[in-house]
Amino acid sequence: MALNWTPEVLVDLLVGSAFLIGGLFSFKTSSTNKIKTLFYLRLVWFSLSAYFFMEGFSYLLLSTLLARIFATIAIPATVFLIIAINYNLKDSFNSISLILIFSLGTLLCYFAFQPDAAQIVVEDGYYTIIWTGWFNIIGILFLFIFACFFFYWALRTWINAPYEIKQEASIFLLGAIIAGIVSHSFYFMIFWIPSFILLSNISVLIGLSICNIIIRKEPKILYILPFTPYKVFVYDFEGFLLFDYNWSESKTSEYLVSNLKSITQNMNREVINLEGFLDIKLKEGILILHNSKLITVGLVISKSSKLLKDSVSKFSAEFEEKFEVQLKEPFKDASMFNQANYLIEKYFSIFPSRIIRNKKQSLLISTDLYNLPQDLDKRLKEIFRNEEEYDFIKNEFQRSPKSLHAEFLTLFDEVTEEIEHYKEKEQLNKHE
Repeated sequence: MALNWTPEVLVDLLVGSAFLIGGLFSFKTSSTNKIKTLFYLRLVWFSLSAYFFMEGFSYLLLSTLLARIFATIAIPATVFLIIAINYNLKDSFNSISLILIFSLGTLLCYFAFQPDAAQIVVEDGYYTIIWTGWFNIIGILFLFIFACFFFYWALRTWINAPYEIKQEASIFLLGAIIAGIVSHSFYFMIFWIPSFILLSNISVLIGLSICNIIIRKEPKILYILPFTPYKVFVYDFEGFLLFDYNWSESKTSEYLVSNLKSITQNMNREVINLEGFLDIKLKEGILILHNSKLITVGLVISKSSKLLKDSVSKFSAEFEEKFEVQLKEPFKDASMFNQANYLIEKYFSIFPSRIIRNKKQSLLISTDLYNLPQDLDKRLKEIFRNEEEYDFIKNEFQRSPKSLHAEFLTLFDEVTEEIEHYKEKEQLNKHE
């Protein structure tokens, strides 16, 4: 039997290959390995790959059986997408929408294997296969539901995105629009112009690929909706504040930091001595406390999760390891622990900052510049010969607005020139 090579077959195989490659490689990075949403998104990509491969082979072989089967692959693809979104929104896979999808999926499977559910026809001079009757209606409905869920997720992400990653969220939304609205606009045109199915499939590939690239580039976009972090802070057991870091403004977190000593003193002694976690419900979220050997670490966030507690635990362990000598000293200075900022980037990099709300505010130095430019770092070493002074100033540079760097160096040069000028003037006066 001759193979039915058509433009539609070639596009389906191309799109299927692209989704397979995306599922295998695109989401697998060191910063995304433990994100459940991405695990299920990979399953979505594999399902879409199987969908388009099966569709392409059904047209290539003119097999109505394969045409019936590939339609049912829309069921797991939609289920995996909903689970991924649920984990992103509420860190749980349960939702009423899954019951609807399984019920609709049962109907799709039933109508898929009814007589004449798929028929071989000629369109634009090529043999192809079309769905008919209720099988066609429910099949299209599944594709529409998939697009609606994906667009809803992208829209909510964009609306709630902080200024720091608003641009990435906008591109993510653009990808969802192309994969959802644009592709379905082309799909509905196939009732009049069948060849528009090619544009529909290509739009799905382009749109979801854009979303794929954005997630890989900036995994923080997946943590806009499920969590709102406010502050992380570190105390020793004497109640001295060693270190704190803010993601969002919060009156509650400020109160907790300033009153943590009295709060812990009022707790049950068993709770204080417990080397583990304690969750305290707050008006605007939850306080996760972790007691280790030398310190208490607190994270104020909108809600708790296993991933967060794992991050707090690792942060605590490395904080103690790095500053073990300083922590055992009888007198402590908070400046001794300023270098702990790199631990925030290491263990809490999934969270975008929400302090900057618009471009009119002073912009903080971006996370990719925690290693200062070589010329700036070299200049600081020339100015501050003492290693402790150098480390302190370098840390302040890392946390300060970019515009202050040049102003600081300019001011330093001006003061240095004034001092030299004053010394020269003094020497002249002595000679006179």
